[in-house]
Amino acid sequence: MKDIDFTFGIITDASTAARSRLIDIIISIQNLNIPNFEIIIVGNANNLSDFANHKIIDFNENIKSKWITKKKNIITQNATYDNIVYSHDYILYDKDWYLGWKEFGENYDACMNRIINVDGSRFRDWTIFDDHEFKDAALYSGYNKKTRENLLPYDEAALNRYQYFSGTYWVAKKSIMQEIPQDENLVWGQGEDLVWANSFKRKYKFSMNAKSTVKIHPSQTHHHVIFSEMTPNTLTKVKEYMAIIDRQKL
Repeated sequence: MKDIDFTFGIITDASTAARSRLIDIIISIQNLNIPNFEIIIVGNANNLSDFANHKIIDFNENIKSKWITKKKNIITQNATYDNIVYSHDYILYDKDWYLGWKEFGENYDACMNRIINVDGSRFRDWTIFDDHEFKDAALYSGYNKKTRENLLPYDEAALNRYQYFSGTYWVAKKSIMQEIPQDENLVWGQGEDLVWANSFKRKYKFSMNAKSTVKIHPSQTHHHVIFSEMTPNTLTKVKEYMAIIDRQKL
């Protein structure tokens, strides 16, 4: 299997807790034994000089609060390699993450892999966004917003145009992120991940690499299940509903 070069871009802040997580993250990346990689940390992350293959780009948090779109664009601008991993400072890498990517390959535009929550459940990885498309409950009675069955089966690709990637973590080609950067008018909590996903989908498709896994750092106990996996019945109902929407657009 062909080796793949990666830039790992991590956005962070100046908190003591973030620094502790960053040490764990860097170690988990180094343990992957990737021949060519770099780690770019955007944010105030001093006292990490004892680690190799990484650089820190300071960021003035006072310019605009929670300006993560700017931080992610800085990662793109400074990345050496074409395969860029974008993540927040609470994502750990499974020991077989790189082997999974070597098996999956580099034929993608923007790609997700498995994200596992602190309790072992799925985090927001291969998902659709309910409020964006599911506006008419009378047309689609099978979708239950209370259970929020938004997580698709990993082998499901037919609903690609209705998907989005959580800003927590994703992998994308540098050339595409240069063409479709993050909207710096938006900050965390303003749907910046949805805005980017909708721009991306006008030209490209999302891919899913179910062979690789990342995990939410165990310190992040506030992360909890907000989406659940679709049952087969829900998936059928979703496809029926989307077919109706598509016919209405003709």
